[in-house]
Amino acid sequence: MSFAIKVTDLNMAYADGIEVFRGFTHSFDAGSFTAIVGPSGCGKSSLLRILAGLQSPSSGKIEIKPDTSIGYVFQEPTLLAWQTVYENVALPLKIKGLNKKLIDTRVTDALALVGLAGRQYALSRELSGGMKMRVSLARALAQNPDVLFMDEPFGALDELTRLKLDDELLDIWRRQKCTILFVTHTVSEATYLAERVLVMSSDGQLKDDIKIDSNTRNDAFRASTPFHEARLTITKSLEHNEEAI
Repeated sequence: MSFAIKVTDLNMAYADGIEVFRGFTHSFDAGSFTAIVGPSGCGKSSLLRILAGLQSPSSGKIEIKPDTSIGYVFQEPTLLAWQTVYENVALPLKIKGLNKKLIDTRVTDALALVGLAGRQYALSRELSGGMKMRVSLARALAQNPDVLFMDEPFGALDELTRLKLDDELLDIWRRQKCTILFVTHTVSEATYLAERVLVMSSDGQLKDDIKIDSNTRNDAFRASTPFHEARLTITKSLEHNEEAI
């Protein structure tokens, strides 16, 4: 399988000398789903921003194939409250200069993917938290991304909404076949969603790369022995890494 992103010896430190992460090396396969977990301040969000080209690293090498389309879903929906759902999703496409017909097709398709068909004229301020996050996801999907970065997108949602969106995200991933990098603080979410879980420690190092073996992700998987064993492995890795610092 070819890689979508290859990172070699990536380092990030601020002007005051504080290191966010160091020596990060990893290859993300095309079409893969990778979750990144670790304590607050270990550099998970900074890593996504750097890989997406939103921030510059201190040093290191990043290889991304030319013409790779990127989508980004932030922790907050960041919607324009006075604009409709349609206009919020269409905005990045208009900025890119796409023609009206193509924009309409992409927005309509993206809203259908996230279960918001028929809500295109609703104002974003009228939506629930879960629906706002669906709009944010639709905005990223409308750009037909080869790589989708997601920075704790469901962290502020209630448990039932989060579980439902996790399932919908998996369905979208299978259909779109994009590469997903997903930051989360929730070990259960990482275990359920990802093919691989990268564990980072407080000093910003990549400590473990844990593979999740399962072809089926549903309620039965959440209740299965492999799920609980994988979740325990990730939890122990996090605990061990913190004790070692």
